[in-house]
Amino acid sequence: KDDVLRLESFYGTCIILSFHCPAVIFEQLCLLYALPRMRARNLRIILPWFSTGTMERVEQIGQIATAASLAKMLSATPCSPTG
Repeated sequence: KDDVLRLESFYGTCIILSFHCPAVIFEQLCLLYALPRMRARNLRIILPWFSTGTMERVEQIGQIATAASLAKMLSATPCSPTG
């Protein structure tokens, strides 16, 4: 709890995410969505590898373009106190 209270006092917060397998995506998105509520200022996100980056278009009926869906989830991250 003390570390969460200290986030507000730092100039900025940087988080390195790794979406290397579907099992970790949900918990990392939950953390990403929680950081602005913890008042993390100047939030910077580093995502070195976007695992679904090759699934940006549908080539067969019934196929799902997962890159667009995951990108929308990342875009839905709430704004931090400093924007």
